[in-house]
Amino acid sequence: MVNSLPTENGIDSSTFFQYAKRLRSLTLGTSNGHDDTPTLSLVRLADLQAPGNPLFPGLKSVAFTSSHVSQMTAIYGTLTLASPITKLEFTALEVETATFATMLAFFSTQFASSLAYLNLTFPVTHRDFTMESLRFLPCFQALRSLTLSSKNPQFPIFDKSLMDWILKLESLKNLKIDVCVEPTELDTTTHHNKQAISACLHTLWLGGPLNFIDFVLPMFAHRGVRITALTLAPIGDYDPGPIRAFVQSNFPNALNSLELLRN
Repeated sequence: MVNSLPTENGIDSSTFFQYAKRLRSLTLGTSNGHDDTPTLSLVRLADLQAPGNPLFPGLKSVAFTSSHVSQMTAIYGTLTLASPITKLEFTALEVETATFATMLAFFSTQFASSLAYLNLTFPVTHRDFTMESLRFLPCFQALRSLTLSSKNPQFPIFDKSLMDWILKLESLKNLKIDVCVEPTELDTTTHHNKQAISACLHTLWLGGPLNFIDFVLPMFAHRGVRITALTLAPIGDYDPGPIRAFVQSNFPNALNSLELLRN
């Protein structure tokens, strides 16, 4: 049992576990100071978690907010893997590291059928995040909310395993894709006539080059998907007329809100 550690250096560990039981959300960012916690101590603490007896039994949300996932951050992250996590966020990644891929692998193994909310945000233009690290995303099959945002024009949004995964998420209710990717001729050929299957999808947010939006939007314009709130954010100047005409023609029934932004 993780709540039965002995008192050490005059400190009653039961106090720690009382607070641990109250924890509902955890943010792992960049520390301003030096972390003196021995790595081995964290590993041993993680190993103490028996099945059905997590260190943080009420923890639902984990957010990584630093520009990269360091080894120490990843070790802290492993302490959450026995908790009932439903929300996972990486909000400021600038560097694709092996530890980031490792954390995605861990979470995809533990929460493949239970994670409901996933946010991956890559805010810089000069760093490429490849399917080498993103290959674990298709393991998440129960998502209800998904955000993918990248400023890099090489982001692999049209990788077959990535786009097919998005379109086949049956429980998805909210989807945001904000990228700077220009679809190639191969992309349009590979994904021609593909459609989303989620009958639950109600909120759709698409941002990117106009030809990206023109190509992706029809994937969600069919009877099986009932979008109620649609936000489109093309990059640069554009004529909203053709977009409005397409939306009015292809989203005639359920749509309650259409917002056109400038990205």
